[in-house]
Amino acid sequence: MGIPGFNLLDHMRRLALTVYSFVLLVLLSISLARLLRPAVPRPISPTILLRSVAVGYPALASLLFPLQPVRESFFAEGVVCLLFGLITSFFASSLIWVLGRRGYVIHRTLSGAITGALGGITGIMILQWVCPDHEGAHIAFWHGLTGLLSIAGGALAGSIRRDGVGPS
Repeated sequence: MGIPGFNLLDHMRRLALTVYSFVLLVLLSISLARLLRPAVPRPISPTILLRSVAVGYPALASLLFPLQPVRESFFAEGVVCLLFGLITSFFASSLIWVLGRRGYVIHRTLSGAITGALGGITGIMILQWVCPDHEGAHIAFWHGLTGLLSIAGGALAGSIRRDGVGPS
């Protein structure tokens, strides 16, 4: 289905995916901006937002897309989606991290996780446009794994100290 596949989705699915992604992108961006400035209150817990990416997307995909028996190509096609999603997420996260370094990062691991989540949501949405497989198990697992691994990678990258001594 590819890019035209997103247009073939019914309005409910398109609206649900768009609203979910947009709301999370805005809330994660606000949360990251607040983490980059000392003594600024955080009305929304960043960990709740991270869970919304890691668990919320697979749950939403399971509800929106039909579940079918797992095909033989589930792993082969899924790895391609995962790699493409992680590459896209890496580039988006890197750009966000470069821009975010202008602030004063207090919680580097949490800031890295949020940056990874922002990149992960970007990767998930691009996958939703280009992935030819619109089956529930594929989307929930492989596309959801893109978000989860992006969060973990961002947290790991954020925890590495610049002086090379160890995690922060």
